[in-house]
Amino acid sequence: FACHEGIDELTEGGKSSFAVSEGNKEEFVNNMIELAQNVSLRKEMGTNAMHIIDKYDVDIIMKQWHACIDEAMGKAK
Repeated sequence: FACHEGIDELTEGGKSSFAVSEGNKEEFVNNMIELAQNVSLRKEMGTNAMHIIDKYDVDIIMKQWHACIDEAMGKAK
């Protein structure tokens, strides 16, 4: 359910999942039925999800943190 900020960003605007209005069970069920019946959509969303996961790899995030800290300390390269 799309009940918290940031979910749309994490799913890249619905490329890897459906954002369902909070508490809207009918919308949720309809989306699940669509995924169950549409093999190509499932594959596409799954592939997109794997690419999104790569962006949040711990090594990538740590490099970003180190760069941010270095910049804040005046050590930017």
